[in-house]
Amino acid sequence: MLINHPAVKKVCDINLGSVTIQPVLPGKDNLNIVYNGSIGQDSSQQIYLHAGFCQYANQWLDVADYPMEKTQEGWQYTINMQKEVPLHFCFKNNEDKWDNNNGANWKVGLEVF
Repeated sequence: MLINHPAVKKVCDINLGSVTIQPVLPGKDNLNIVYNGSIGQDSSQQIYLHAGFCQYANQWLDVADYPMEKTQEGWQYTINMQKEVPLHFCFKNNEDKWDNNNGANWKVGLEVF
């Protein structure tokens, strides 16, 4: 999944089922990630975006757990993207339950042109 950047001709949300990716203002390197998956629907007190940048298969760099904010749209976090390196991510809750897209994780990158 690539989002054209910075010459964004059309800003739109990308809906991937339980995950929505929203570009934050054209010309910025931020993406808002909204999660509405199974572990966010239960009694979870906190959801974390577990993310890292990955240029090569299964070699995640700068891996971190980012606490997401619960909103009316779902659990949200805005992340700063590194140019030309895809972001790989999944989710976990405070009870250490994971949603990793059935083992595939989610992946998004910025295409700079």
